[in-house]
Amino acid sequence: MEMIEFDAFTHTYKVDGLVVPSVTQVLSILEDWSQVNREVLAAAGDFGTHVHIACDLDNKGILNEGELDPELLPYLNGWRRFLGESGARVITGELQVASRSHRYAGMLDALIEWRGAICVVDIKTGATVPRVAGPQLAAYELAYNELLATATAGKPEPGHRARKRFVVQLAADSYRVHEMKNRTDWTVFQSALNCWRFKNAA
Repeated sequence: MEMIEFDAFTHTYKVDGLVVPSVTQVLSILEDWSQVNREVLAAAGDFGTHVHIACDLDNKGILNEGELDPELLPYLNGWRRFLGESGARVITGELQVASRSHRYAGMLDALIEWRGAICVVDIKTGATVPRVAGPQLAAYELAYNELLATATAGKPEPGHRARKRFVVQLAADSYRVHEMKNRTDWTVFQSALNCWRFKNAA
């Protein structure tokens, strides 16, 4: 099984001892945030991260809601509403995944069982869903399934593989679900990965 190491301070992943790019780093070459104020962008990123953490702690039943920032609660309630109304079951969250064959890593927000399938989920808190969400989830899906195959000696049970990809877009006490079904999503990510390596070659 692959050994995934993550240095939170430098936000650096290693797979089998070798530094690899994160999914977010790879896809950054497809996004242009130059027109957005850096402080605003950083604040939005921090807020989204805190929402992810709150949802994950709540999924695990260890969230101390009394210490939760009141601004996060409506988004947490949106996530709770999604789970309650959809009947989806959270298998795990904040899961580090990596692909040995393509040499990248990342952390998916949630793995759920829903509508008879294992699904990779990304939680978004912005007003719009970025176009890179599809390629992002395609990368997580492949990496998760690759790790699963490694853990089961290449013969995972069919029902255990991730087969669907969803963005759950949270708002105040509400949510919207977007299924990512574009068959070119993996191709887009792979192209971005090749470009990232070309750009960052020593």
